[in-house]
This record gives sequence, C-alpha cells and structure tokens, in this order.
Amino acid sequence: MKISKVTLLLWSLLFSMPSYSQHPVENLLEFKKIPKGKFWMGSPRKEPGRYKDEKRHKVTITNSFYMGKTEVTQMQWFTVMGFNPSHFQEEADCPHNHKIIDGVRLCPNRPVENVKFIKVQDFLNLLNSKSSKTYRLPTEAEWEYSARAGNESTYIHGNSVVNIGDYAWFSDNVAEGPKDVATKKPNDFGLYDMSGNVWEWVSDWYDDRYYNRSPRRNPTGPKKGTNKVIRGGSWYSPDFILRISHRGYGRVNDKLSYQQGFRLAHD
Repeated sequence: MKISKVTLLLWSLLFSMPSYSQHPVENLLEFKKIPKGKFWMGSPRKEPGRYKDEKRHKVTITNSFYMGKTEVTQMQWFTVMGFNPSHFQEEADCPHNHKIIDGVRLCPNRPVENVKFIKVQDFLNLLNSKSSKTYRLPTEAEWEYSARAGNESTYIHGNSVVNIGDYAWFSDNVAEGPKDVATKKPNDFGLYDMSGNVWEWVSDWYDDRYYNRSPRRNPTGPKKGTNKVIRGGSWYSPDFILRISHRGYGRVNDKLSYQQGFRLAHD
C-alpha cells in the first residue's frame, strides 16, 4: 500500500506532539506572571519592628515565573488529596458556601491550613504526577519579590499601617480563623493575601544569618537546616508581623497550626 506524503506528514506531527495529562485541580488554579527583575530584599535598619535576620541586600531574579494568584484553598487541596486537614471546615466557619463532598467538610474558598511542610510535599508530588506543569513552592526571594511588586515600602500598600485592613485579614479585623481568599485588595502584581490570612510555606531552609552571605542571583536558601521559612503573617498576626520583610519559620514535621498554609509557583 502506498502512503501519501500528506499522510506521512500528519503522522509525524501527531507522534512528535508532546503528551501530558492534566490534573482536574489545574482548572481551579490561577497564576500571575511575575517578570524578572532586581529588588532590595530585607528591611532598612530604621524600619519599625525590624528583626536582625532581615539584613537588606540586593537580589536579582533572572527569569520570569508564575505565582499563585491566591493561597491554595480547601477545595483545591481536596481535589488533589481527597481529604481536608483544615481546622476551620465546619458550616459555622463558612455558613454561606459550606460543602460536604463524599463525607468531607469544606469551606471551599478558605485557604487550606493545618498543613505541615512534609504534607505540602505530598500534595506537590501527587499533583505533579498527573499535571501538565511542575508546580512547586516559591523560594523566599521569589515570595518577597512578588509581595513587593516593585515597591520598597514596609507593607504591601505603603509605609504606614493605616489602611492595611484593606489588603489583609489579620488580628485587628478577624475574630477567629482565616477568610475566603481574594476578598481583600490585591498588590500591584495582582496577588491576593500576600499579607495575612495564613502564613505561607516557602522552599527555603531558615537561617537567621543567611542574608549575610546570600547569593545576589536567584538565592534558594541554605543547603540544610531544621526549620523552613514561612512568610506573610496570618489572621492571628498583629500588624507589625505583616511587614513584607518579616520572616517566620516552622519545623518540617512540626505540630499542626491553624495559621499555616501555602501558595504555589511554577516556571
């Protein structure tokens, strides 16, 4: 049987096309493209509330990347993992949109919390085994660069705590527990809840002296450590913790915390 050149061309195109699967949760995830650039990481010496581990230093992010528009929600976690670890999952926590799916209680638009760092790795491994992209946690430098969005201010909206409540859920405007994501104003990159709501795990090990020796280009943190960095503060945090440069930390297998969640990134 003679095969035409057109048929051969179609076959070659078909078999040369990349194949991948797409996880259902990818339809629920939204990202913002973050451009490459340079910024001052850390805080000036005279910034009120400053800690000694925030030494100011110049950092270059050499490639653009994508940052999650919001923190990972309970529904997104459930779609990947099949359960909900969150403490705040009852109907009383979200009476207007509470769901029960396969016996699992969900406040679908609240950020997932009560997740240890090692469990976030389980989430990433399962998601990436079935997805079209390779998702990850942002580095600490990527997180701060994204939060600053080109600004050198103390907070994501400026240098004063005045009006911080327009951008963040924190101790002054939350009685108990996190709120639905993306219900406050975004920063200048279009990212929501970079301050408050839940602390966000990043990929770096914590070292209070790391900024003294941090590489200028694409720092990824120390090679080893005991604690991982968390950023952004939470619904329980006072305003000075919401400073962009503030650094928190937690053990990878520490006891569960109602304040800790995470945000995804990808290249």
